[in-house]
Amino acid sequence: MERKYLNNVVQFLCGPTFTAWHDLIKDMFKVLSLTVCLIAGTFQMTFAQRIHPQELKSTATAVKYSVYGTAIPIVVGGTIFFASIAANAEEPDPFLAGIMIGSLGAVGGPGLGHAYAERWGRFALGGAIRTVGAFFLASGIMGLLWGDDPSGMGHWGESSEGYSGDERPLAVLLLMGGGAIYLWSTIHDFKSLDTSVEQYNQKHKDVTISISPTYYAYKNALGIVVSVQF
Repeated sequence: MERKYLNNVVQFLCGPTFTAWHDLIKDMFKVLSLTVCLIAGTFQMTFAQRIHPQELKSTATAVKYSVYGTAIPIVVGGTIFFASIAANAEEPDPFLAGIMIGSLGAVGGPGLGHAYAERWGRFALGGAIRTVGAFFLASGIMGLLWGDDPSGMGHWGESSEGYSGDERPLAVLLLMGGGAIYLWSTIHDFKSLDTSVEQYNQKHKDVTISISPTYYAYKNALGIVVSVQF
């Protein structure tokens, strides 16, 4: 290549022709192209475009959402519940308020980590399963506590048939079944938090497209390399 280039220069200086001009310009373009590729490689010139740049979620944060979202309402609701019983309140409002606050935490709290990871279907399904389990659990507890009381929860003046002695096995069955459903759903939601976070991060992970110049020696041509990183 160097000898040919020198010959073209000599021919150009001695008597330029169209062929000499053409070959000289062609050789100069090759040298210039190779020089550009070397400079680009030295300074690692890369043009990158980031797609979907969003902050990734953390499994530890998801666990905190679920733990605090479960524990805090249960503690607050339980405090109101037992305080109303200790005060022997005549009105059921404090009693019911404690039950409602505690139930919201018990039913929805374990799934808050999935909501944080924007898996709303998983959050709703877990809450629905725990609602069923909590209903059976509460029915069994009420049957055992007030089964022999002919007035049921009658200290607020409300009449209730309650469970008879023969129906106590049903109350135990509801208690055990509801408790099992609730515990299974709660444990499953906590164990699958990392999966929800991982799915979110995979969906919103940055995609980097890099474009770099290169030189193909076997074709004696300039080209580009496109790489995609997930």
